Amino acid sequence: MIDISIGRMNLRLAPVFRDRASAIAREIGAGLRQQFAGDPSLGRLEANFETLDVAPLRLNPGLSDRRLGMQIAAAICQQLRARSAQEM
Repeated sequence: MIDISIGRMNLRLAPVFRDRASAIAREIGAGLRQQFAGDPSLGRLEANFETLDVAPLRLNPGLSDRRLGMQIAAAICQQLRARSAQEM
């Protein structure tokens, strides 16, 4: 079983995404679940980060909320891997 807990996520989006922010945030959660399910090594990370900063992303407003959420989730997982490697 994989146990992930996000106490608070501060998501800063361009104004063009303002009306879509809630849906995008939900899709980030779905994207994280998919990323963790598809990469068993992520589930084995034993880390507790107070904060995790992800570099700004260039997002295409023409993409669906799902695609945007997947892109952001992938960036979060990439940063999790990098940060966990630093802590080892």
